[in-house]
Amino acid sequence: MSPRTKEAYQVIRDDRKEQILMAALKVFASQGFAAAKITDIAATAGVSYGLVDHYFGRKEELYTAVISKAYLCAMDLFEGALTMPGSPWERLLFTCTELLSRIPGLPDAPDYILLVAQSKKNRVIPDATRAQISGYEKNCLDLQVELVRQGQAAGEVIDSDPVELVIVFNSVIQGLADRWTDADKHEDMRQHFPRPETVLRFLKA
Repeated sequence: MSPRTKEAYQVIRDDRKEQILMAALKVFASQGFAAAKITDIAATAGVSYGLVDHYFGRKEELYTAVISKAYLCAMDLFEGALTMPGSPWERLLFTCTELLSRIPGLPDAPDYILLVAQSKKNRVIPDATRAQISGYEKNCLDLQVELVRQGQAAGEVIDSDPVELVIVFNSVIQGLADRWTDADKHEDMRQHFPRPETVLRFLKA
């Protein structure tokens, strides 16, 4: 058998790091930063404690890597929407549809949305990570504002402060996410979950 090349070893390392990151995502999303333990993450990933430590070091560094991945996924959504074909309103509709489908607790909703929601309320995450989150949130806001401005330029979105409109939109999405987590007590949410067109109605020119 031929010895592995440097490239082959790098692929193995990258795969192992991704395996640990995805396991950390599940553990942090379900337990929160304070309660999560490296031993839990290692067990979920099916690797040793030492391997997690080798790749990421302290729990704070691993959490930062996971939260960065989560926000980059959100940024990818908004950046993709800005360049996709169709009208500005169709881009907003696509974005809203995607965000609604990712609300925690819905079928197939990714864990990173739950992690992002937790990070906004968690007061014990590292200061460096909190500062990084603020930067990501600013980037996400700027991308969403550009989507709204495109809609306004096309006459498809109401003429109002675009930052204000994005803040209201995000508040609606967050409110739906918060209410959904308590959906067992609100059967109306299960029967009448809002459609993207309904959520975006206040933006329509």
